[in-house]
Amino acid sequence: MRSLMPALAALTLGLGGCAMVTSETPWLTPETGGARLKTGWWIPDEADCRAPRNDRPFRRWPACARDGAVLVRDGEILGMTGAPADVSWTARAYVVGLRAPVVLQMRDADEGTFYGYMGLEPVETDAEGRMTRVRGWSGLCGPDGFRAPWSEPTPEQTVERRLWPGLAWGEGKNSCTAASLAALQASIAASRTQEGNERGYRWLREARADDFASGGR
Repeated sequence: MRSLMPALAALTLGLGGCAMVTSETPWLTPETGGARLKTGWWIPDEADCRAPRNDRPFRRWPACARDGAVLVRDGEILGMTGAPADVSWTARAYVVGLRAPVVLQMRDADEGTFYGYMGLEPVETDAEGRMTRVRGWSGLCGPDGFRAPWSEPTPEQTVERRLWPGLAWGEGKNSCTAASLAALQASIAASRTQEGNERGYRWLREARADDFASGGR
């Protein structure tokens, strides 16, 4: 699993690390989606990450908040790569649906028609029902972050590659697929139990023009 970046930000930049649940066709569609994330900046909601001042533009944020931040727009989540002075953004279409747990689906445009999944627990919502604080975790293929059968195990991994029920290894990728929507949801729920896989995120504020301008304070 990625240890330097929360799962939400990691998904926006492409799926990697531990074997993750994916699909070539979406399990969720906008028509079947549920609550949405509030649009604007989202940052890690962790004790060791100091929240930026609201009057500071994005480039002046503490490193942990800036590196873990994502920008949510209507139906899209944007992840950032590069230094604050030379930022590159990649947009991923997203849908939130199902319950217990809530499932977030994102489309990885760089991989063609390719979808990744994570679980969300809404912690706070605004007056319009949009999520403003969540706990989130990556949808993994099995316990202990086991990698696909063709990859070399790390010293912490055993030779056995266990999968959550209803999942099968994908072809040519460090990923797996679900046989049914129920299997997808069960694997997302089970993935939350894995150590280091859960993170907190919270809405900070709307994006402003000075977040993307160069120079200034």
